Amino acid sequence: MFLDVLEHMKCPERLLQATKGVLEEDGQVIVSLPNIANITVRLMLLFGRFSYTERGILDRTHLRFFTRKSAREMLRSNGFEILDEKVTNMPLELLLPLTPHHPIMRAINEILMVLTRAFRGLLGYQFVFVIAPKREAHFCREHV
Repeated sequence: MFLDVLEHMKCPERLLQATKGVLEEDGQVIVSLPNIANITVRLMLLFGRFSYTERGILDRTHLRFFTRKSAREMLRSNGFEILDEKVTNMPLELLLPLTPHHPIMRAINEILMVLTRAFRGLLGYQFVFVIAPKREAHFCREHV
């Protein structure tokens, strides 16, 4: 599992390449990457701000930034196929004075989940991928 790891690396491609050599034949990797194209970052840029934070998408220790498209491209160009992909909601409970179990917060999160699935690139907070090394297709030719 590479959960919130690759964005902290100068060259995550090296780790992905090395991983292929140690996975078992049917091995899979789970990767999560923050979405730099999230609406919160886009709005900050619109108003001329690009401020690093202690955590989140603009965590000051991030060396790389990914959109959904660039994340998928990096995984595929390093010899992986994407088996599954999910998107996570923005953690609104960190901004609002409500606990995650509060009925209002639960309703907001349910609505946000539906909207996030519809607008992944805009509202998605993180992308979570299940990947596996691409398998070479072996074709058998019968002699006629």
